[in-house]
Amino acid sequence: MNDIAHARAALSASTDPLGQSELQGVLTRLEQAWATAYAPFQVAVQAGGGLTDLHTTLVYLRRSLEPFRETLLDYEDDVDALYWSRVVSQPGAATVLDVIRTYKHIVHELVLHLPRQRHALLPADPKGSDGSKPES
Repeated sequence: MNDIAHARAALSASTDPLGQSELQGVLTRLEQAWATAYAPFQVAVQAGGGLTDLHTTLVYLRRSLEPFRETLLDYEDDVDALYWSRVVSQPGAATVLDVIRTYKHIVHELVLHLPRQRHALLPADPKGSDGSKPES
């Protein structure tokens, strides 16, 4: 979350207080949304496991990042609307938009390259954790 921390610091250091609380709010929502999207991956990685477990974890990461990508678009729209309604300053909006657009680009690349589903050659997941019901 260094990107968000840097954006917070830049906003705090700004001499233009226009809309700082609104932009800090967007950063807080972004931070919370990222924590929610990343949590399943973080827990799975800490649990360890084999290559098939890693593959399953990557499938889950993709599934959690897809809605996060849409959330980023909403946050970008929110900041644009705040700017055009003159609630926030251009430098403040640019600071937050830079973070949002960086995340959006990275998440897009991840979603593009992460596996969509468990590979057909992997053994069936007895827990049904790949989103399908286990076969009986």
